[in-house]
Amino acid sequence: MRFVKGFEYIVVLIAAIIFLFIIIFITIRQVKKLPLSYAILILDDHGEKIILPDLQLNFRKYEVAESYAQFY
Repeated sequence: MRFVKGFEYIVVLIAAIIFLFIIIFITIRQVKKLPLSYAILILDDHGEKIILPDLQLNFRKYEVAESYAQFY
């Protein structure tokens, strides 16, 4: 009976480790799909790009780029 109970713990532990590896694999795959940086493009009424020298346009995180764009 003790042998069976010890085997039961091993099966649960192996299942938990496999689940953890699957979650890590899915997370890494999703992170690889994200771009390395985000850019804000400023267009005039005619659709031409405007370059402002003092304005930061490249960001590493999407939330920061969105916040910066809404601020200006």
